[in-house]
Amino acid sequence: MLRPLALAAIGGYQRFLSPHKGWRCAYGALHGRGSCSDFGRRAIVDYGVVGGVRLLFRRFRGCRTAALAFVVKSTDEEIERDGVGKPFNCSTGLSDNQTMLCCTLADVVGPFWACA
Repeated sequence: MLRPLALAAIGGYQRFLSPHKGWRCAYGALHGRGSCSDFGRRAIVDYGVVGGVRLLFRRFRGCRTAALAFVVKSTDEEIERDGVGKPFNCSTGLSDNQTMLCCTLADVVGPFWACA
Protein backbone atom coordinates (compact mmCIF):
# COMPACT_ATOMS: atom_id res chain seq x y z
CA MET A 1 0.00 0.00 0.00
CA LEU A 2 2.84 2.43 0.79
CA ARG A 3 4.96 1.40 -2.20
CA PRO A 4 2.60 2.86 -4.87
CA LEU A 5 2.26 6.07 -2.85
CA ALA A 6 6.04 6.44 -2.46
CA LEU A 7 6.62 5.75 -6.16
CA ALA A 8 3.90 8.26 -7.12
CA ALA A 9 5.54 10.89 -4.90
CA ILE A 10 8.93 10.31 -6.54
CA GLY A 11 7.32 10.40 -10.00
CA GLY A 12 5.58 13.68 -9.17
CA TYR A 13 8.84 15.16 -7.93
CA GLN A 14 10.68 14.06 -11.09
CA ARG A 15 7.99 15.38 -13.41
CA PHE A 16 6.91 18.63 -11.75
CA LEU A 17 9.60 19.84 -9.33
CA SER A 18 12.98 18.58 -10.48
CA PRO A 19 12.94 20.24 -13.92
CA HIS A 20 12.42 23.64 -12.27
CA LYS A 21 14.88 23.54 -9.38
CA GLY A 22 17.86 24.81 -11.39
CA TRP A 23 20.51 22.16 -10.71
CA ARG A 24 21.18 18.49 -11.27
CA CYS A 25 21.72 15.80 -8.65
CA ALA A 26 25.34 16.27 -7.55
CA TYR A 27 25.94 12.55 -7.04
CA GLY A 28 24.66 11.73 -10.51
CA ALA A 29 26.68 14.52 -12.09
CA LEU A 30 29.91 13.63 -10.27
CA HIS A 31 29.72 9.89 -10.83
CA GLY A 32 27.95 9.83 -14.20
CA ARG A 33 24.99 7.92 -12.80
CA GLY A 34 21.28 8.52 -12.36
CA SER A 35 19.83 11.02 -9.95
CA CYS A 36 18.99 10.35 -6.31
CA SER A 37 15.30 10.23 -7.20
CA ASP A 38 16.01 7.56 -9.86
CA PHE A 39 17.98 5.62 -7.26
CA GLY A 40 15.17 6.00 -4.72
CA ARG A 41 12.57 4.74 -7.18
CA ARG A 42 14.65 1.68 -8.03
CA ALA A 43 15.48 1.01 -4.37
CA ILE A 44 11.81 1.14 -3.34
CA VAL A 45 10.84 -1.21 -6.18
CA ASP A 46 13.61 -3.66 -5.27
CA TYR A 47 13.64 -3.46 -1.45
CA GLY A 48 10.26 -2.05 -0.43
CA VAL A 49 9.58 1.29 1.21
CA VAL A 50 11.52 0.74 4.44
CA GLY A 51 14.60 -0.80 2.83
CA GLY A 52 14.48 1.60 -0.12
CA VAL A 53 14.22 4.69 2.06
CA ARG A 54 17.12 3.45 4.19
CA LEU A 55 19.26 3.10 1.05
CA LEU A 56 18.03 6.46 -0.25
CA PHE A 57 19.17 8.26 2.91
CA ARG A 58 22.59 6.68 2.49
CA ARG A 59 22.61 7.96 -1.09
CA PHE A 60 21.63 11.46 0.12
CA ARG A 61 24.75 11.49 2.30
CA GLY A 62 26.81 10.62 -0.78
CA CYS A 63 25.04 13.34 -2.74
CA ARG A 64 25.86 15.91 -0.05
CA THR A 65 29.52 14.89 -0.23
CA ALA A 66 29.42 15.17 -4.03
CA ALA A 67 27.87 18.66 -3.80
CA LEU A 68 30.64 19.75 -1.44
CA ALA A 69 33.19 18.35 -3.91
CA PHE A 70 31.73 20.61 -6.60
CA VAL A 71 32.03 23.62 -4.27
CA VAL A 72 35.68 22.74 -3.60
CA LYS A 73 36.35 22.28 -7.33
CA SER A 74 34.85 25.66 -8.24
CA THR A 75 36.70 27.28 -5.35
CA ASP A 76 40.01 25.73 -6.45
CA GLU A 77 39.46 27.18 -9.93
CA GLU A 78 38.78 30.62 -8.41
CA ILE A 79 41.91 30.40 -6.25
CA GLU A 80 44.01 29.55 -9.31
CA ARG A 81 42.48 32.49 -11.18
CA ASP A 82 42.59 35.05 -8.35
CA GLY A 83 45.70 34.00 -6.47
CA VAL A 84 46.69 31.31 -4.02
CA GLY A 85 46.13 32.12 -0.39
CA LYS A 86 43.27 34.53 -0.98
CA PRO A 87 40.35 33.53 1.29
CA PHE A 88 37.22 32.48 -0.57
CA ASN A 89 34.15 34.47 0.41
CA CYS A 90 31.02 32.34 0.26
CA SER A 91 28.76 35.37 -0.04
CA THR A 92 29.99 36.60 -3.42
CA GLY A 93 28.22 35.56 -6.59
CA LEU A 94 26.65 32.36 -5.31
CA SER A 95 23.03 31.29 -5.26
CA ASP A 96 21.38 30.67 -1.89
CA ASN A 97 21.86 26.91 -2.22
CA GLN A 98 25.53 27.29 -3.16
CA THR A 99 26.04 29.66 -0.23
CA MET A 100 24.47 27.12 2.13
CA LEU A 101 26.80 24.38 0.86
CA CYS A 102 29.75 26.74 1.04
CA CYS A 103 28.98 27.67 4.64
CA THR A 104 28.68 23.99 5.51
CA LEU A 105 32.10 23.42 4.01
CA ALA A 106 33.43 26.47 5.88
CA ASP A 107 32.52 24.74 9.14
CA VAL A 108 34.63 21.76 8.06
CA VAL A 109 37.60 23.44 6.36
CA GLY A 110 38.10 26.34 8.71
CA PRO A 111 39.59 29.82 8.47
CA PHE A 112 40.50 29.74 4.78
CA TRP A 113 36.78 30.00 4.00
CA ALA A 114 34.70 33.07 4.84
CA CYS A 115 30.98 32.63 5.28
CA ALA A 116 28.69 35.66 5.43
